[in-house]
Amino acid sequence: MSDLPYAQRLFARDVRWALGHALPRLATDRAARQGDLHGQLVALSRSPRPHGDTADVERRLMDRIRAEGPVHRSRFGFVTASHPAVREVLSSNDFRTGALPVTTGPLGRLAAWAGADAPVGPLKPPSSW
Repeated sequence: MSDLPYAQRLFARDVRWALGHALPRLATDRAARQGDLHGQLVALSRSPRPHGDTADVERRLMDRIRAEGPVHRSRFGFVTASHPAVREVLSSNDFRTGALPVTTGPLGRLAAWAGADAPVGPLKPPSSW
């Protein structure tokens, strides 16, 4: 059981959600509006499809990503629409996924505080590591 009071645990949970979901969504939506192809792809994947299929929009977006070359550098990372590039990355030990945790600055310190009492999940290593 946690040492934090119940209200503080709920607040920490909401802070973790905001930093892990709301803030990235705001950032990718902004990047999409500014023309970032990766941001547009993420925004399109979240859009409801009330008026039918968006395959045409997706195809045009992937064509623009392909036109950038085998690997496109976006605001948040790298994206590709090239099967050979994907195969090379997935079969190489020179690449990794994920992000290093940031513990500096106001948001980093807030994330460290909110995550200190979080339940163990797939992104949080056990205390024995």
